[in-house]
Amino acid sequence: MLGKMARPKVPTRQKTLDEAIIENQRLADFYKAKVDILLEAKRLIAHPDLRPTNVIIKPKPASIALATRAPIVTVRRARRAHPKKNQISPTGSIGHSVAVLEETGAPLHIVKLLNAIEARTGKRPAQHSLVGAISQYVREGRIFYRPLPNTFGLLKWQKGQVS
Repeated sequence: MLGKMARPKVPTRQKTLDEAIIENQRLADFYKAKVDILLEAKRLIAHPDLRPTNVIIKPKPASIALATRAPIVTVRRARRAHPKKNQISPTGSIGHSVAVLEETGAPLHIVKLLNAIEARTGKRPAQHSLVGAISQYVREGRIFYRPLPNTFGLLKWQKGQVS
């Protein structure tokens, strides 16, 4: 196996005066833009009420930034939540569980819930997976509650919002 090959040396030529001027103008424009960004970041740090709600600015000490050649501030957009967050798919096992519980109108033991889902869809979800998923909602205080071990009901029943 050959080692890393060195880049062939290309003979350099002298730049014309016009080429040197163009190159230095590009560098000046680059540094002007960089200074403008830093001034804007300084303004936003000094006045947080002017900052857009979706921008996060994390200032760094200038000494660290200069030593590491990193930017003095980090400006990035805040992440938006996924549009389907907190929505339940009606075709998933949780969606089927909610539909079965609404049909029965009372809390069900997990085995009866699984049997009803199987009768409804023709497929039987894995018991441990469904128990784990529903238990997560119970821990978060969303959608389900657990009146007895391995028995689940809809949280709106517990709160007296039966519809």
